[in-house]
Amino acid sequence: MSTAITQTENDRLNKQGSQSTQNTTNNISKVAIIGMQENILPYNAVGITTLSVTDFATAKHAFSTLLRDNYAIIFIENDVALMIQDEIHKHDGLSLPAIVILPSVNSTQPNNADLGMDNITKMVEKAVGSNIL
Repeated sequence: MSTAITQTENDRLNKQGSQSTQNTTNNISKVAIIGMQENILPYNAVGITTLSVTDFATAKHAFSTLLRDNYAIIFIENDVALMIQDEIHKHDGLSLPAIVILPSVNSTQPNNADLGMDNITKMVEKAVGSNIL
């Protein structure tokens, strides 16, 4: 048995390694944020896809687009999440996409309309068996 690798075998191994690297690069999880333009713009600087919305129709369209494009993590500003909460609840319990509701900077909603905290409270109750927050 020879331990020497022929040039053809070496080329085949290099090609496989190259394809493996490409597959890894293509499978990097995509992250996006949906919100009001003035609040989400800084996320562009760190490579997060930003979708600016102003009303229910644009919010629903942005959310549907991210789902269709297989984003792994979707951050949504609380005020926007309130607009499309029925759409968001359709994806409760799924491992992907992970939907994280962030507090809105300049919220137009009353203090008690905090979907993010409501979701955390429900998850803690489910995990622990009671509300410890």
